[in-house]
Amino acid sequence: MQILKDLSIFLHQKAKLSQFSNAYAMYRAGTDPDSDSIGDWQGLLKSQGISCVYLGRSEIKDFYLQRRVKQNFLSLEYIYSGEFYIRNGDRGYLGEAGDLFLLHSGMDHDLMFLSEKKCRKLGMILSGRMLPDLLKLFQLDHVDVIHLPDSKRLDDLFDRIRGTLQNAVSRASCEWNAAYTFGLLQMLSNVSKAEPVPAEIARILEFFESHCSEPLNIRRLASEWGMSLPTLNKRFRAALHMTPYQYLLRLRLRRAAYLLQTDEWTIKEIAEMAGYRNPLHFSSEFHRFHGCSPREFRKKLRSL
Repeated sequence: MQILKDLSIFLHQKAKLSQFSNAYAMYRAGTDPDSDSIGDWQGLLKSQGISCVYLGRSEIKDFYLQRRVKQNFLSLEYIYSGEFYIRNGDRGYLGEAGDLFLLHSGMDHDLMFLSEKKCRKLGMILSGRMLPDLLKLFQLDHVDVIHLPDSKRLDDLFDRIRGTLQNAVSRASCEWNAAYTFGLLQMLSNVSKAEPVPAEIARILEFFESHCSEPLNIRRLASEWGMSLPTLNKRFRAALHMTPYQYLLRLRLRRAAYLLQTDEWTIKEIAEMAGYRNPLHFSSEFHRFHGCSPREFRKKLRSL
C-alpha cells in the first residue's frame, strides 16, 4: 500500500451519475469489470442488527472509476492481485495485493483502476443499525486499511456469507448472515490489533481521547512532544495512514454523532463537547463528514 499525497489523480476524472437514493449518489466511468456478485438490499436482512447485504469478486482489465458521494454503508475492498486506487475521504492510496480497505459511511470515496496489469479484488457491503457501535467496539471506526497477506480466512467467511445471501428469504439464513458478519469484524479487529501502534503514537491517541473537547494546536503539541509538525505527521501516517489533524477531526465528529443519539444535550452543547466553539463551523464540518447536518442526523436516528 502506498499513500498518495496528491489527490488530483482522482479529482480530474469525470464520471456519469448511475445511481441516486436520498443523499447517496454513485457515478461511473470506463468499462465495468467482470464480476461475480450477489446482494439483497430489501429482504429480511434489513431486520438484522448487522448484515452483509452485498459481496462480489471482480477482475478489472480496463480503466474503471466508481465514485461514491455520501456513502451510507461500510464497504470492504480487498486486493488479491494487481493495483487499485482508493480515495477514502481526504486520503488517497494505491492499494496492492493483501491490502483490505474500509470505506466508511458518511464519506466520499473513489475506486479506480488505471494499471495495464489486471486487478483481482473482493468487495463486501455491510449495513445495520448496530454497525456504528460494533465498529467502535472493535476499534475499527478509525481504520482505513489493514494488511491481510493471507486471504484464506476472509475467503472462507466470504463463501459462508454467500450461502446465506442465496437463501436470504429464510430467517435462519439471515441470522447466520449476521453471525458471520460479526465474525468478520472480529477477525479484522484481531488482525488490526496485531499491527502494534508505536508507544509514542499510542500516548498521543490517549491524549486526544482525553482532551478532544479542548482547543488543540497540533503544531504546539508536536513541539511539546519533542518533534516538528512534519515529523509528527510522518510518524502518524506510518502508523495510522492519516495525519494527527485528520484523526482528531474523525474523533470529534464521531463523538458528536454518538452524543446526538439522545436529546440530553442541545446541538450547541454537543458542538462544545466535541471541541468546537463555533456552532456554524461544527455544523459545516459535521455535514462534510456525515453527509447531513447535526439536526438532520438526530432526526434520522429518531425515525429508526
